[in-house]
Amino acid sequence: MTAAFRSWCCSGWCSAALLCSAAGEALPQMWWTMPSLSDTGVRLREPLRQETSPQLWWAAPSLRDAQERLRDRSVQDPVRGGELAVLEESMLEGPLPERELALPEPPVTRKSPAVISLGPGVLVISGWASAIFDDNIFNAFENAESDFVYTVTPSLVMGMGDYAEQKKTFLTAGFAPSFVNFQRRRDLSDVDYDGFLHGQYTFTRLKIDSRLSFERRTGQDLDAPGRNSRDFYTADVVAEYAITERTTLEASGLAVHRDYLTQIDSDEFLNRDFVTYSVSPKLQLALGGGFGKLTLVDGEEQTYEQSLLRVWYQPGAKLSIRAIGGMDFRHFNNGISGRTTAVGDVGLIYLASPSGKTKLALDGYRRVQNSSSLPGQNYLSTGVVLRVTQRVFRDFDLDLETGYQHATYYPTATGGDVVRDDYCFIRPRIRYNLNDWGSVSLFYLARSRDSSVLTRSFENQQMGIELAVGF
Repeated sequence: MTAAFRSWCCSGWCSAALLCSAAGEALPQMWWTMPSLSDTGVRLREPLRQETSPQLWWAAPSLRDAQERLRDRSVQDPVRGGELAVLEESMLEGPLPERELALPEPPVTRKSPAVISLGPGVLVISGWASAIFDDNIFNAFENAESDFVYTVTPSLVMGMGDYAEQKKTFLTAGFAPSFVNFQRRRDLSDVDYDGFLHGQYTFTRLKIDSRLSFERRTGQDLDAPGRNSRDFYTADVVAEYAITERTTLEASGLAVHRDYLTQIDSDEFLNRDFVTYSVSPKLQLALGGGFGKLTLVDGEEQTYEQSLLRVWYQPGAKLSIRAIGGMDFRHFNNGISGRTTAVGDVGLIYLASPSGKTKLALDGYRRVQNSSSLPGQNYLSTGVVLRVTQRVFRDFDLDLETGYQHATYYPTATGGDVVRDDYCFIRPRIRYNLNDWGSVSLFYLARSRDSSVLTRSFENQQMGIELAVGF
C-alpha cells in the first residue's frame, strides 16, 4: 500500500469521525464564506490538473449539485475524455466541462419523490439512463469500431447538518454505480463507480473542510489510445482562519493515488497556502504558493513549487469572474534540467437575462500534467471551453458546448520524443424538463484529435438520448 493511499485512508477516517460527531450542530455563520460559482460539474470530476478543488476557495455547492455532479461524471467528458476523472481540478482549478461554472442555484427545499427526510438529514434518490451510438469506441486512427452503448446509473446522496447552504457544520455522502453495456462488444461491458464523503466543521473563526472521493472508470482517455481501466483515490483537507473581517489564512493539502490497469500508476501530494484579502463584497484577492511531489511507479520523482495569485470578482448579479495563475517550478530526479512554466485557469460566467434564461460560461486553462501512457513524459495543455445555455419557452433548454486544447509532451527523462496534440469538440444538446424532478435530453458530439504521432489521431461522432429522474 502506497504512502499516498495510507494518507488517503488516515486523513479520511479521522475527518469522518470528527464530522460525524459534529453534524447537525448549529454554529455561527462565517462572515468570510464566499458565494459559490460552482454548479454541477466542478467538484467531483478531477485528475491533478491544476487547482486543488474549487472547494478550497469558494463555498461548497448544495446537495442537488452533489447529486448532479455524480450524474455528470457518468457522461463522457468531451474535452478530457475521462482521463480527468479524479484529479482534474487539482493544481490550478479545474476540472471540469463539464467543469461547468454557474451562479448558485437554490438548495433542495421542496418536497418531491426524490427527497426523503431521515431524522436530522435527508436522502436524495435519483437515477439516469442513456443510449448512445459511438462510431469510434476505441478512439482509433483507422479501422474504427462502432457500437451502441447503454448506461444505467442509480444515485444516492445523503446530507446532515447544514447540507443545503454548507456554511456551518455538515456531512454529506454519495454513491453512484454506472452499469455500462455494449450491444456488440459485450466484452467491454463493465461497472463504473463514483463515491464521496464530504464534511465541514466550523468554529467561531476557523473552518475545516475535508473530502474523500473514489472513482473507477473503464472508458476512453485522451492521454492514451483505446479504452483503459483506472481507479482514482483522492483526499483533501482545507483549513481557513479569519484573522480580521477582511483577511483570511488558508492552508490545504491534497493526496491522490492513480491506479491504472495497463498504464503508469502514480501518487501525488500538493500543499497550498494563501493569504486572502476581501477588498470589497465584490472583489477578493489572494496571494499564495504551494509545493508538491509526484511519484511514479517506475521510481521517477518530480517535485515542484508554485507561486500563485487568485482573484474572485463579481461586479453584479449577471457576471462572475474567477482566476488563479502563477508559475510552476518543476524538478526531476534523473539529471534532467528543471522547467519553469506559466500556469493558470480563468473562468467567466455571464447571465444575459435577469431571469437566467440565457447563460454563457467561458473557461481557459494552462497546466502541467504527467502522462499515464508515455513513460518519462509530461505534457503542457492549453485550452478554452465555451458553453452557452438558452431556456426556450418554459420547459426546453438548448445547450451548445465547444472547446479546443493543445497539448505538448516533453521528456522528463533521457530520450523520448516531443509529441503535439490538437483536440477540438462541439456538442449541441436539447433538454426537455418533464417536471421539477425529471428531464429528457438529446445530444450530438463531434470531436477529433490531430497528433504529430499519426496513430494518436482520431475522429469520433456520437449521438444519444438521456433520461434523468429525481432531481
